[in-house]
Amino acid sequence: MNTCKNVVDWPIGVANRQFAGSFIKQVVMDKPRALFKAEYPGQVFRCGGLFAVSIVPAASIVLEGDAPVRYAIVHLGIVDQRHLTRQLEGLAEQACDREPGSFGLAVSCENSSVGEIVAAAEANGTGGCGCGHAGGLNARVELLLGVGEEVVRSEPIRARIRPAQTLYPSSRPSHRLAKAFYLFDCHSEWQGIPGTGHWTYCRGPCTAAEVCICDNYPSKRANCDGWDFCHCS
Repeated sequence: MNTCKNVVDWPIGVANRQFAGSFIKQVVMDKPRALFKAEYPGQVFRCGGLFAVSIVPAASIVLEGDAPVRYAIVHLGIVDQRHLTRQLEGLAEQACDREPGSFGLAVSCENSSVGEIVAAAEANGTGGCGCGHAGGLNARVELLLGVGEEVVRSEPIRARIRPAQTLYPSSRPSHRLAKAFYLFDCHSEWQGIPGTGHWTYCRGPCTAAEVCICDNYPSKRANCDGWDFCHCS
């Protein structure tokens, strides 16, 4: 059998239920002193006039250089959930009766450079989002919704980023890295239906004594309201 005829073309930033991990965007950055900016790609799902969005809110950033590369897996969490709700609903209103075709996030930091984020990841070490350390670095997020040839942008939403490293780093030099990275560690998947709600689903393995969760109360939960971090606990 020719396996080339059975290729599944899975987009970056969308969780694949057939595997434990997710493909996330990977980008090589050559200006470590520049303030951090990145776009996280996601996906729109449509059914019967309703649309939902889904995204894996993590990206791999790599400093240009030879192997072993310096890198960070930059996880994302929203601080202002109420403002997020309003902005999701606002995107749906701007789309009107048009069917959206793409979704993503524009993430930026006003006080943290690319080099500082990589250094923070190296300090956090491996183990998912690095939740055992500081609460993260201040950031802001804009929602990007593609409608026809137009990209509708939301107002900025307060967020945090948590740089960490992975148990499965690449050993290739930066000029040979692919544009996608397969994230196997504990991480978040965000889903939302404008006007209905938005929630977090936790994916990926932890150690034998831990599970990948987004909340400890009233018990350990892998599904939570809001768009937040997941971590091993």
